[in-house]
Amino acid sequence: MDILSYITFPKETIIGTSLSNKIFSENEELSISEIKFLETHMQNAYLTNVLNSDNVNIRPVMAYDSIYVINVDVDEQENASRIAQLIVRAISFPCIVQLYCEEEFMLALGLRNTTQVKEFICTPWLDFSEIEDIEELDYKIADFLVEIEFSKLSSSNFRAFYQDLINSILRFSLNLLLPSDLNSTDMELIKNSLAEISDLNAKLDELHLELSQEKQFGRKSQLNKQIAELEEDLNELLSDLCDG
Repeated sequence: MDILSYITFPKETIIGTSLSNKIFSENEELSISEIKFLETHMQNAYLTNVLNSDNVNIRPVMAYDSIYVINVDVDEQENASRIAQLIVRAISFPCIVQLYCEEEFMLALGLRNTTQVKEFICTPWLDFSEIEDIEELDYKIADFLVEIEFSKLSSSNFRAFYQDLINSILRFSLNLLLPSDLNSTDMELIKNSLAEISDLNAKLDELHLELSQEKQFGRKSQLNKQIAELEEDLNELLSDLCDG
């Protein structure tokens, strides 16, 4: 099983063909170094589904007249996010990109305006290697997979469908970080909270790195105090976002 199999796209949307390297190697949106990066780290790419108004009952709107679903094998997980960003830039249609590496899957999307990708988001890596039934999963992951079923996403138009999927990923990504369940559906709050958590974690990483290299006792004490304060801020933020 993988993430895409839980979305259950209609069978009429199935394509199941390899993506030609020319889509990327001759793409004007990508630089020479970006093309080389894809050639080095993207092992296989498949167009699994195309959603359009001919095969699903969803209305096209500007910049969203169809959606491409792409499955990609990558060499290392640390390269996956950049690979996905390059793919959604190179493909002129909105894309749902599933990346596979080391028995784990990640889903990535890029919200477009008429000319460019303005927001890129992705799930954490998920491991289904020993899972035979959704009930065996952590309940937060199971709830997310149920939430992104095709029939539960907006069918008013393709942009609304795509935005629904993005919102589900954002809620899920934040919920996974919390000790209990997220207590809000406010998407602005969720986006801001994810950004704030990312910022705090980045600062903590910097301080831990500096601490590991510091030799002076006095400076070590200062760093430990700063780390403790930031960890308290992070825990307080996570607690405030939880139910109860």
